[in-house]
Amino acid sequence: MAAVSPAPKAASTCATWARDTYRVRVRRTWAAIGELAEKRRRLASLVLDTLLAKIPSETPARADFLVEFHFEETAPGHRPRPAAARGIERC
Repeated sequence: MAAVSPAPKAASTCATWARDTYRVRVRRTWAAIGELAEKRRRLASLVLDTLLAKIPSETPARADFLVEFHFEETAPGHRPRPAAARGIERC
């Protein structure tokens, strides 16, 4: 019988420690954390710019506004992966 490889450890874990306190454990170097944060900021900026471009300039400011879009419009060539594949556990 073939050996089953263990699941990779999450890059970070988060747990509730007290009422307003969380315990976060990071299993990466600071350089890797900074690089990942920068990638996420660039992707968030791309998505936000794409969504904002869909709002007509004459639209008045308001608390909510529905913008219809497809994921492919926000990040061409990027395919979403499940959280487990990214090595992230959510709190």
